[in-house]
Amino acid sequence: MSTRTLGLKREIVSAIFIGLVMVFFFVWLFAAALHQPAPHELRVGVVAPAMVVDRISSAAEANSPGTFLFSTYASAGEARAAVLGREVNGAVVIGSGDPLILVAGAGGEAASKAISGAFTAIATSLNKTATVEDVVPLPASDTRGLVPFFLVLGTSVSAFIFQIVMRSRSARFGLRETFAALLVFSVLDGVVAALAVGIVLGFDSGYWALAGVCALLALAVSSATAASCELFGRAGIGVAGLVLILLGNASSGSVVGGAFLPQPFRWLSLGLPAGSGLDAVKSVLYFGGEGAGRRLGTLAIWVAGSFAVLACLAGLRAWWRPRKAQPVEVAA
Repeated sequence: MSTRTLGLKREIVSAIFIGLVMVFFFVWLFAAALHQPAPHELRVGVVAPAMVVDRISSAAEANSPGTFLFSTYASAGEARAAVLGREVNGAVVIGSGDPLILVAGAGGEAASKAISGAFTAIATSLNKTATVEDVVPLPASDTRGLVPFFLVLGTSVSAFIFQIVMRSRSARFGLRETFAALLVFSVLDGVVAALAVGIVLGFDSGYWALAGVCALLALAVSSATAASCELFGRAGIGVAGLVLILLGNASSGSVVGGAFLPQPFRWLSLGLPAGSGLDAVKSVLYFGGEGAGRRLGTLAIWVAGSFAVLACLAGLRAWWRPRKAQPVEVAA
């Protein structure tokens, strides 16, 4: 068997193996994260007398342990503002009349249904009839709330593919060229991604804010992929693909939300770029940017950390190569 034939067979076997590994992890991670969604620690605001608050929290804990975390507010206006500001997933207002349940469908239909269902049942047990009000409903152009997830998935994958193409070039890019390419691509990627969403949902004053979120997400993914390649060589693409694309998007919560995932996916949801990006996109698209700050901060940390790794490795190479190239003096 010739060397060329042997090398070709190895390439084919390697490609088959990589493809099988990818499909296994893709299906396994998404299935493990989403096969049995159940609510965990949904944040709920309560406006009610102290004694009633205790009864509600006790009933909720008895019926659904670990499902809700309660915060008390002085008035219905404060509770509504908390829902609009994404401080809580929903709120319950109990006074002399029938209870009012405030939800935000745009923040996640699964969370809204869990909150409205649970507290409607509790109101019934108190011989009350609850009224459910969706203060931030999903728009008619995205009735299932699918657009944010696919926007984040598309932005993440495009940033990852950009790095694959960059790494496939024979020329080695310097640190300045790498940073410039990452920044230019990410800005353009964010503008194009937001343009695609605007065509579907319509353009409004939030277009540039959405483009900025997508640009920061693209920069986080592309710079982290570049740092992974610098750290692990050719294997870095696989590491980045597994962590940033497969695990990142599986743990983002998709359309059900990170609070409905089992551990460790729930813990990873807002720590990886995809989960943070998804939450920030929802804030910008449906809540006027409320609650996006912390998620953008997470993306910024990924960017800063990745740039620091790239800069440190470039500095180490620059320091090592001249020392390695120094001629050895031979004593006469």
